[in-house]
Amino acid sequence: RLWYKSRDEYFKRYILGEELPPTPEQTLGKIVHSALENQKYPWGKELKGGGYSSAISKNVRTVIDKLTPYLVPATIKKGNKIIKQREAGMNAKTKYGLPLLAIFDGIDYSKKRLMDFKTFQNREPWSQWICDDHLQFSFYAWVWKLNYHSYFSDIEIDAINLSKGTVKRFHTVRSSRD
Repeated sequence: RLWYKSRDEYFKRYILGEELPPTPEQTLGKIVHSALENQKYPWGKELKGGGYSSAISKNVRTVIDKLTPYLVPATIKKGNKIIKQREAGMNAKTKYGLPLLAIFDGIDYSKKRLMDFKTFQNREPWSQWICDDHLQFSFYAWVWKLNYHSYFSDIEIDAINLSKGTVKRFHTVRSSRD
């Protein structure tokens, strides 16, 4: 997305390694992701230290309570084989040798199912159409395909509205046309 928006910014960030300081919204999203990845993460202290409102804290608590029953455990193994994993990285190489890295919020290897969290405030940027068209999920499917020679059976996106404390769940898939 950044490449299409600004090639200069893309070059600075991904080639030169220059990072912009995170916005408060990005920091809040990182706190929520961390809380969903690790039940012992001190998200309340982080929110308080970051100056977030009590309404945001309440909404974060509501979202965590809603999603906790559906979270993939940190790692589930069957013998030496990982079956499910939270915050999983996957490497691949294109046929031209270009290395790729994808970091999944959650993956169920046995069911070929990807889970992803998207946090936002105020405006509703997520819809079924956006999920069906979003390049990030196509990239993830490509990395999976390079490793497993098949596509995900399901890509599940939890769109988390931190202004309202709501979660909308979307499902999509990818194929070779994507």
